[in-house]
Formats: sequence, structure tokens, C-alpha cells
Amino acid sequence: MYNISTIKANFFNLVKWRGYDNPNIPALDSSLTDVTEVITTTSTGTIEKQGIATVAALGSESVTFDTPFADTGYTIGGRIYDSTGTTQLVQITAKTVNGFTFTAIKAVTYEWTAQKGTSTQTTVTSGTSGLFYNDINPMLYPENLEKIFKHYDSYDYDEWAVGSSYIAGQKVLYDSRAYKAKQSTSGDQPDESPDSWMTLISQELIRETNDNTIEVVEQLLNRKKLNGLKPLMEDLRIFEGAGRIGEVIIKESRFVGISFALKKFNALQAQIIRMGAQFTQINTDLDIYVYHSSQKSPIKEFTISTTEINSFAWNAVSDCLLEYVKYTGYDTGMFFIGYYEDDLTGQAINKQVDFSKEPVGCVTCFNQIHNLYAYNLFNKYIEIKPFSVIYDTVGEMFDIEDISYYRDHNFGLNFHLTVECDITTLLTDNADRFVDVLRKNEAVRLLKSIAYSTRDNVFQDRLKDNAFTELKGVEGHNGLESQLNKAYDAIDLVMTIDSPCLGKKKRGIKSGAI
Repeated sequence: MYNISTIKANFFNLVKWRGYDNPNIPALDSSLTDVTEVITTTSTGTIEKQGIATVAALGSESVTFDTPFADTGYTIGGRIYDSTGTTQLVQITAKTVNGFTFTAIKAVTYEWTAQKGTSTQTTVTSGTSGLFYNDINPMLYPENLEKIFKHYDSYDYDEWAVGSSYIAGQKVLYDSRAYKAKQSTSGDQPDESPDSWMTLISQELIRETNDNTIEVVEQLLNRKKLNGLKPLMEDLRIFEGAGRIGEVIIKESRFVGISFALKKFNALQAQIIRMGAQFTQINTDLDIYVYHSSQKSPIKEFTISTTEINSFAWNAVSDCLLEYVKYTGYDTGMFFIGYYEDDLTGQAINKQVDFSKEPVGCVTCFNQIHNLYAYNLFNKYIEIKPFSVIYDTVGEMFDIEDISYYRDHNFGLNFHLTVECDITTLLTDNADRFVDVLRKNEAVRLLKSIAYSTRDNVFQDRLKDNAFTELKGVEGHNGLESQLNKAYDAIDLVMTIDSPCLGKKKRGIKSGAI
């Protein structure tokens, strides 16, 4: 089990696409001349620098700021155009406190920008690793990428007009580039308004980034044959059968119920599907509390009801998830699910069940067969103990030193459980380990798109040949496909921990590290 939306959201920001819309960069002043820079201080204190420089083919241009600033925190080289307005690639080859050096891929006039500050907008160009998808292979320059995706700029969209109003999703052409409105807008020039407009090629890169993440996760699961794809124990009753009517538990103003302790496997979780109860009197909306040993207040509250005296009744339970560790909620520990005896009408009918050892008795009786099966299965993942405790305050976690545990009580309760692995946190907490495989997998995807393209022209044929060479390699040099396999092998090595959620048990890094 995994939440692909959460994984995509975390992986999305790891790597940037060089050479495409960057909302962190302000619009350039068209009046600038060669190697001229302007310093603008906004109301929020953001310092922006910009300039224009002519760079020879594969040459370098150094830019030095008049005022020194720490180079950390600068976004440099975001909106970069040549003299024709076409986005081109500029590689920042060095950064100092007072400036930076960039290298162009051909002889054109480049506009460069640098900004110190934080943007509130997240797009495909925002990254946390400091690395770029394009840089994994020289064929992934912007001009080649635009040949892979749809030729939006040739579509018959209306030219953007300053006096027109546009709604979200509407497409226009501006300066020979296609844009889509992100919201209702009027008067916002597309190339200067990243909050209102985005280029359609950037939209394709967003889709491509998410598709790449899905493919990486699926490849990883397939390679490791992870148990995270299916429940370890599905919708299983912790025991079979009801209690005898004459066997009741006398109330003593305690908090009573069943405790659950998940075995120490990261990503392990148990879902309470149903909760059953058997009491001597009808109970309507009996309050049930779920406590965790690390939290003062209940982590969940719900109610159950019975409709006949002395009769057992199941109640559906929703959103009652017990996780080995929940970093946004609680630490490792025990769960205590139960009720306050003072809230109970009548008495609990007891079913003598000993969860501490394998059931014995009639080996051919249906109930005993189920109980033996259930014990052998849940005992791999959960420790179950009935308990009671004298409490100080209703609605607050009690002192675990005051708890009494039992081997012959169930306090009238039974549970349906599903035990499964959610490897979402394992992946997102270690997202930085996936940067290499994400970059190489993306490069292989795009190079295959070039290599197997059905477009037929001289330029495209040359690209196809080059793409095949990059994928397969040449003598003495491994291709990207081989490099990608090694990157996946490295991820496999990282994820060799002792857990039922991650395939075979191996000695590896500690649970919690991934």
C-alpha cells in the first residue's frame, strides 16, 4: 500500500528542469544594454538583479554584482531567452559571493537574472536537490525537448490581448509561445505573470515529472516484490465465538478494553474495520476511546451500540488506523481501545480468550480452528492484551504502570483487523536517495521518445541515432539504460531492512532510516 499522490508531491520538488519558466525570476527590463545590471528592492525586501550579455558559442560570461551578497539563496538563470525570444540553455558554472559565471551553448544574446528571496509559487522548476533533469544528458536541451512534446506553438490559438479577459484553462499565443491561464486574468502579460499564466511546454513537463515518479515507484516495487502491495492480514477477527450469558464482568469504575502493540516494523499499520460488543443490557452510543501511550488525549473517539440484551453485535468503524509510528501524530508505543465502565449499561459478557499463547483444545471445532489460524497470523505483527486500569480523569491517558493485563478476559469486545504496510513514509522520508534514479529514469523515458519517434525528417533521424547511442552506449562506455539499472540496484541496497513490508529479511540500515 502506498499513497502515490503524497509520493508525487514529495518527489516533484527534488529535481529542476533547466531552461523553462521560473516564477522566482522577475520580468526583465527591455531597456537594459549589454552587461548592465539593475538592483530593485521590493516592499518585501527582495533584491533582484538582471542583465543582458552577449556570449560566444560555448563561451563563458562572468557577471559581478556591485554589492556583495551571500550566494546561497540566489536563483540564477531562470528566464533565459536568446535574441529571438526562444528559451535556451545556460549552465551556471561558478558562483561566488559577488557574482557568477555562466556558459552558453551557442552564440546569442542572453538575458540573465538573479534574485535573492523566496517565492510562494511552486512549479516544475522548483527543486531541492540543486540538480536538473536536463543535465543528465546533453540531448535533453530545451530545443530537443520541445520536439518530443506537442507543437503547441503551431496551434491556432488567439494572440494574447492586453484588454481582454481570460478564464482558467484558456490558451493564447504570446511572443510565439503558447500559454494557458492558471486563473481568471486580465491585463497580465503571460511572460511576466507566472501566477496567472504558464507555458504549455511547462504543463507537459509537470505531467512528465509525475509520470516518471509513478514509473520509478512501480519499478522499485516490482524489483523487490514488496509486500506493500497487498495486506498482510485482511479483515480478520481476533477470535471466534461469543461469551456465555452467565459469565459477566462486574463493573469497578475502571477503563477497560483491549491493547494493541504493533511489532517493531517501520511502515506497519493496523486498520480497525469493525468492533463487536456483547453486554447484558442494550447500549446505545457507548463512547469508545482510542488512546496511545505517547499522547495525553485520545487519538480517536467513536460510539458503538447493541440492540438486544445478552446478544453480540458488530459495529462498523471508520478511520481507525493504528500505525507503528506516526511522525505527525505519535511516537512508537501501545494503543488502548475501550470504554469507561461507568458509561456502560448492564455488565460485559466475558469470553475467555488467552492471546498470549497458541489456542489448545478441540482441534476440529470450527471456533478453535479459526482461533488457531488467527493467533498464528496476527501474532506475527501485533501483540494483543485485554486490560483494565483505574483512571484519574475521563478523556486523559492513564499511567501505564497502573494497568492490569488479563489472559481470560475480553470485556465483551472483539475486533476485525486488517494489517498492511504503507510504504509512503518510507519513501518520502528518504526522497533525496531517489534523485539519481529519478533523473536517469526520466532521461531514459525521454530518449526513448526520441529514438522511437515516428516523425520523419533529416533532423529527427539524426536525433534518433544519437538517442539510441545514448541509451545503449558504445564500447567502453555504458549507456543510460545500464546506468539506470545500477541506480535501481543502489536503491535496492538502501531498502534492505528487516521488515515484512520490504520483502525478504536482510541485514541493512535501521528501520526509520528508510
